Amino acid sequence: MVTTGSGSPFIGRIEELETFERALQQLAVGGGSVIAVAGEAGMGKTRLMVEIADLAAARDTQVLWSQMVEDPGAPPYFCWMLALRACLQYEANSSLLSEMGAATIDLADILPELRDQLDLPAERRMPETAASYQLYDAVSQLIFRAAARRPLVLLLDNLHCADPSSLALLDYFCKQINGRRVLVVAAYRESELHRRKSQRSSLNNISRLSGFTRLVMTGLSRVEVAELLHRYLNFPLPSTLVDAVYQQSDGNPLFINEVGSMLANNSRHYRLPERGFRFAVPDSLRELITARLDDLPGETRHILGIAAVFGREFDLQCLAELNGFRLEPAAHALQPALSSGIIETLEPERFRFHHVLFREVLYAEHSTVSRILLHRKSGDYLQRRYGDDLQPYISQLAHHAFEAAQTGPDGRAVHYCRLAAEDAIARRAFSEASELYECALQAAELDPTSTTERRFELLLGLGRAQYLSGQLNDSTTNLMKAAIEAYRRQDWVRLAEALFQFQHVCQQSGLRHVSSAPLHLAVLEHLPTTASALRARVLASLAKAYRTAGDPESAASAFHEGLAIARGQSDPDLLLSCLRKGNWVIGRNPQGVSEGLDIALEAYDLAHTRGQTEAILDSLTDVIFQLCDLGDIEELGRRLRTLKSLALAERQVHFLNNVLGFETATAILQGHWLRALRGARETLQQVTLQAVHGLQGRFAFQMFSIHRALGSLD
Repeated sequence: MVTTGSGSPFIGRIEELETFERALQQLAVGGGSVIAVAGEAGMGKTRLMVEIADLAAARDTQVLWSQMVEDPGAPPYFCWMLALRACLQYEANSSLLSEMGAATIDLADILPELRDQLDLPAERRMPETAASYQLYDAVSQLIFRAAARRPLVLLLDNLHCADPSSLALLDYFCKQINGRRVLVVAAYRESELHRRKSQRSSLNNISRLSGFTRLVMTGLSRVEVAELLHRYLNFPLPSTLVDAVYQQSDGNPLFINEVGSMLANNSRHYRLPERGFRFAVPDSLRELITARLDDLPGETRHILGIAAVFGREFDLQCLAELNGFRLEPAAHALQPALSSGIIETLEPERFRFHHVLFREVLYAEHSTVSRILLHRKSGDYLQRRYGDDLQPYISQLAHHAFEAAQTGPDGRAVHYCRLAAEDAIARRAFSEASELYECALQAAELDPTSTTERRFELLLGLGRAQYLSGQLNDSTTNLMKAAIEAYRRQDWVRLAEALFQFQHVCQQSGLRHVSSAPLHLAVLEHLPTTASALRARVLASLAKAYRTAGDPESAASAFHEGLAIARGQSDPDLLLSCLRKGNWVIGRNPQGVSEGLDIALEAYDLAHTRGQTEAILDSLTDVIFQLCDLGDIEELGRRLRTLKSLALAERQVHFLNNVLGFETATAILQGHWLRALRGARETLQQVTLQAVHGLQGRFAFQMFSIHRALGSLD
């Protein structure tokens, strides 16, 4: 990460800055060079040039900053006028004009104020070509004389807007810099350059010179997006929010800076959004994108608007069907968009918007009715074309069905959103699964045929997905909603299922609900005496409810009763279910530490035997808790490395937070105080991400332990 005090936060661009560092080093020995910086609007070209200027100034190098104006009406050589004025403002260059002799008259063609300042004669009449080259040489000599005194960097921004005269002078100037202490940096928009023949031709000429380098600025990486947003808020954002911003922006720094500024302003008053986050394209970018789209033929823009509803990627067959075209006219209509770089070819008859923002702007232009109907048509198309194998297209079907849900209660939105959520969980995309379950619930609200049983299933699925993605607070809320749905229907088996998951999450979030223990008791009251296995699980869950409510004696009694029933059933999965978190129920006091370790180790061994990854994570966490209490640092370290590896592989946010807490505890036990301080503070930052009650208490306890050991308690 690179940061400066100039403008907005500056993140990433390490390779680009290293290229400029090398070029600046060569200036001292007369290694003149040209660096072209290409990138679309908002990619941070101007911001990068600010960094280059700072780097150059730190090396006692002159910086001449100039910018091509994007509005029409600027005089020829306007960018050179700015550069020359900057050059003459340096104190060391105050005597340059006197050294230029008769060439000063030529400079006055660009700097008219020189005529009055130096009492120069009126313009001389000479052949146009000769006058041009005399002017080019005068400008070049002035800058080269300045560079002889101190190395010089010439920054030219928005090269794609340059007038032909300025470009011709730049072409001449760059051909002379070999062996001079001059670095030219020219930034431009790639897409705009393709549309302007004279600018493209000049850059092609310059690119053939020795010492020419071309850098292409692409979007920031996901890690860099997270860093940039963190700079605005001073605490880590939920991974789901970072993912949403990254996907919508394609890493465009201008877009992300706009989002960061908005979140920084709103976070003081509102809870940050975590899922389903959408952010409008900034006006500055929207205007640029709309201008490019306006250059397309009407038929091309129309068919791209349909493609935008289908998605960022689309195929020709789909567009033809949705628009009522034949394939050949559809392909012809897309050609201008291909030529201008708005879309790109992925494979024959399959295309992709070059940038997600093109799609966003086109999509927003549809009316609500038009958008809904096109989503419905898109879903119908996918069903017709891939009816025999819909699995690879489940996410697309879910998206289109949800967006078209207002057209009628046919149940497709709920069905496909739920299937897509289950598929996301199988791929460990837990945040996406949460969003899809929420979409399914919203669609169910619009469908009058939807049942309470369906709502129960969706709430249960949503709660589980939220738990897996580390959204523990939301998870407990929705699992309790599912439990209440089951209780209203007097469905005791379903109620038990919801309570198992609810109480399991509560144990890790630190939350509790006043209804939990009474609901467990209601299930036990209505279970038939033959339902021994289910009774054992309910008792084990009730033990957690008692423990959370601060009744350790009732908790231990319920746990031992349930465990005794489970041991008599010859069902290893049932036994594992009852053992999980048993150490927390009875082993969190001095008398129960050893028994708690035995329970956690038995659960861990069973989980390994049964191949249940989530149970392995749970029980391994419990083993480490007990080892912390016993102070067995060597065994704790070995188990902790295993937990960290598995939690990373499974993308389990909550367990990764536990790892951080354990690493801090280990550092305290070992007396590594600086490492412990860093770990405790980093762990506390997770509070905003997971809403885990108790993390503040753990932080306070760890900080107390550290400062007491250091003798620095207030």
